[in-house]
Amino acid sequence: MKTKILFIILFSSNLIANAQKKIDKLVKEYETQGYSGTILVAKGNRILYASGYGISDQSSLKKNTVNTRYKTESIGKLFTATLVMQEIESGRLKLDDALEKFFPKVYQNGQNITIHHLLSHTSGFTETEMNPSFKPGTPYTRQQILELRSEAPRAFSIPGEKFQYSNLGYTLLAEILEKINGKSFDSIIHERIFNLSSMNNTGHVEDTIIYKNVAKPYVWLSSKKYMEETRMIGKRANASGGWISTVNDFYRFTENFISYKYIKPETWSIMKTANSNGGTEFQPGYFYTYGLNITNLTKDKILYGHTGGGGGYGCDLYFEPHSGYIVINFMNMYGDSRLMTKNIFRFLLNEKVEPVKKWGDVVFGDIIEAKGLEEFSKNYKQYLSEKGILPNTPGGFNRIASAYDDIDDQQTRTAILKAGLNEFPEGGILWLNLGRSLRKQGLKEEAIGAVNQGLKIAKKADDKFLQTMLNNEFSKLN
Repeated sequence: MKTKILFIILFSSNLIANAQKKIDKLVKEYETQGYSGTILVAKGNRILYASGYGISDQSSLKKNTVNTRYKTESIGKLFTATLVMQEIESGRLKLDDALEKFFPKVYQNGQNITIHHLLSHTSGFTETEMNPSFKPGTPYTRQQILELRSEAPRAFSIPGEKFQYSNLGYTLLAEILEKINGKSFDSIIHERIFNLSSMNNTGHVEDTIIYKNVAKPYVWLSSKKYMEETRMIGKRANASGGWISTVNDFYRFTENFISYKYIKPETWSIMKTANSNGGTEFQPGYFYTYGLNITNLTKDKILYGHTGGGGGYGCDLYFEPHSGYIVINFMNMYGDSRLMTKNIFRFLLNEKVEPVKKWGDVVFGDIIEAKGLEEFSKNYKQYLSEKGILPNTPGGFNRIASAYDDIDDQQTRTAILKAGLNEFPEGGILWLNLGRSLRKQGLKEEAIGAVNQGLKIAKKADDKFLQTMLNNEFSKLN
């Protein structure tokens, strides 16, 4: 009997060791293409693999490790949604509770905007910063902030009509939690989320102890060129995200979450279906429910979790409930973390692993460097198509162009935006950013023409959010 048990243990250990080698080999392929970050792979309550790759600080060449901290951006929305669902369980909140109940006579149409709409990004709220009167860095009072929020433009007027990702919506959820608990959101999330999972390495940028050993964020412009990105390093995290943390802390949260330590199974069922409406497809193949991104790996293998990205960081927390597999992927330099994370799940779930490629945005930059702007502008479609990286949405061109805005290379930014408009002449966001780029180059008349064209498109589509941004830009040109 002892011999049989020993054989089973050795056999299991050999399987795990073999899997670890294959995961390491796969991630190292990504590292050769520019990946820098930390990976943790687990199955239920057992960590199968965890390791750091690449560089944490390019100036000192310090390497990433399993203990390196990252700014996890919007993954924090999953924490906030979990807290709200706990209150749904307790009966102190209902999904159909109206915003007006908590903020009487503050928000237009507040009687029709519900907790459901705030959780699922279908309220129509944009962001406080979209209010033309908002001035960054101003020490506003709480009352002034309320007024700025209430007067910020809405993406649409009928709640539930469309999807509009909104950090403000989650900020409002946090304030509702504060009202019904009589304490700060920071206290609530530490007591009910972080402490339960011993997330001792999770906190704010301004917490100097927590901020030690944080990977610096970088953005690749080409295979040979990168920049350090510091725009999004705010001092404090909040209900919409921004927590500094490690893969181990997020693993402990995830393991407790899928073990129903935070919410009951029936609450999880509501959370993952957004009150039975199945969620909203916000990007091709990705659906949003209550604080959750959902994507199908195959027809019957579904991944749940959340992504956090921006300012050089790309972070994923995903799990597949039936197998119990969990993948936490934090990066401070590469590209779309979800493509890589899904590929790791393909390996774990015995699906065909896609070939590891250099991130398309990097190849895009390589082509511009090799061909020059004039040649790129003439024949971009040929070069990008040959590499299989011609963006298939206006957002693809816009994302790549934004990196050149960060280094104030407006000529390259303009060339990319114009290429995008050749492919997507109705891309209002491209016209907006072309106007911004031309303004920064002192080309006022051309900028006005671009903004006016964008306004025509936004009005035709009845896109009030885009209209507001274009009008704000137009005011800077007069």
